Amino acid sequence: MSGNQFIKMEKSAFVDAGKASAAADTELQALMKELEAVPEPMRSNTAGDFWEKFKGIMGRANMVASGLQKSLVSIQQGQSEVNTTMQLGEQQQADDADAAEGKAAWDDAVFRNRG
Repeated sequence: MSGNQFIKMEKSAFVDAGKASAAADTELQALMKELEAVPEPMRSNTAGDFWEKFKGIMGRANMVASGLQKSLVSIQQGQSEVNTTMQLGEQQQADDADAAEGKAAWDDAVFRNRG
């Protein structure tokens, strides 16, 4: 596998991972909304102690979800930075190849003029 094929494969993997992270964040938000809505119909028929315990559990669940969302945002930012770095590296590789090709052509022209 050439270096360029490897870079394209790695870039694709980071793009796919970024999409998966975004989907996980969206899914987590939807799950938390669904979880919050579950006991609402029971609220009027349930003793206050249950409702207070449930609110405590939901408070902790929201804290965990918030931490997970912050982590996903950090992951997405890291993936974006890696993707940018890969693109810059790919461009630098192309620029270096063009420079080397130009130097080789110059050296060839100089060598041919000597003979």
